[in-house]
Amino acid sequence: MAMSRCFARVRDGKPVSGPTEQWTPDLAEGHTTSFSAADADGNMVCVTQSLGSVFGSGVVVPGTGVCCNNFLYWADVNPMSPHRVKPGDFMPICVAPSIVTQGDKPVLALGTPGSYGILQTQPQALVQYVDFGLPIQQAIEAPRARLTDGRAVLLESRVESRVHGELRERGHDLTSGPDWTMRVGGMQGVAHDPATGVFTGGCDPRRDGYVVPA
Repeated sequence: MAMSRCFARVRDGKPVSGPTEQWTPDLAEGHTTSFSAADADGNMVCVTQSLGSVFGSGVVVPGTGVCCNNFLYWADVNPMSPHRVKPGDFMPICVAPSIVTQGDKPVLALGTPGSYGILQTQPQALVQYVDFGLPIQQAIEAPRARLTDGRAVLLESRVESRVHGELRERGHDLTSGPDWTMRVGGMQGVAHDPATGVFTGGCDPRRDGYVVPA
């Protein structure tokens, strides 16, 4: 039922309004990383690690060089929000490393940095891979969009021009381009074909990333 309401909301021709990122300062520095890995036995892992902001809390675990994050400042304190942080409760975080299974076996691992945009990058790449059948590298390279605050949308200019026009007609404050931008993420992924046993890696040209065979 919830999914059908989401489909109807996207297709009703009306603009989708935020807020989505009102607690996050617009910093140019990167402080989140993600990697996906798989082994010959079919095990998969996807890790997305973030400091929250540059140098996190500024606290380093002695003898390790590991910085502690400061994600508490991302907490939703709006008393009317369903995501309001509560004492002793889990804190919703936008990092979303994902593993897709077929039966009980992992077949796809995807992760990305990108602040609140992570929650938009992940499903866009999954749709390209699962619904449109693109290989993992092409699914990652496919053009993406990002809704930020209010009705502001960033859409890579590789998307056909009529889509840009329709979003403006709906009332969105649209920024078109560039062709590639790291603001829509920097995904890394691994796919496994159970029928052939073949593993395929994908890396995002929007940020530094590599596919490295074991």
